[in-house]
Amino acid sequence: MHKVKWDAQNNGIILSNNISDEDAIPAPRPVFLQELQILEVDKKYRLPKTDQPICWNIDARYYYYSRIRT
Repeated sequence: MHKVKWDAQNNGIILSNNISDEDAIPAPRPVFLQELQILEVDKKYRLPKTDQPICWNIDARYYYYSRIRT
């Protein structure tokens, strides 16, 4: 079964059969500008205007370049 690992260099994920249990993370989902605007994150941070995912959500935590942001 495939496992997911965070790739900080590319700010994305790696899906592979060769990921150890230690390195595996729960399945993330992409977070887009509209969701961050609804949460009013744009009032605290300057967000890029893009159609691409801005960060990732894993277990109700938001990750940006592999760091948790609150």
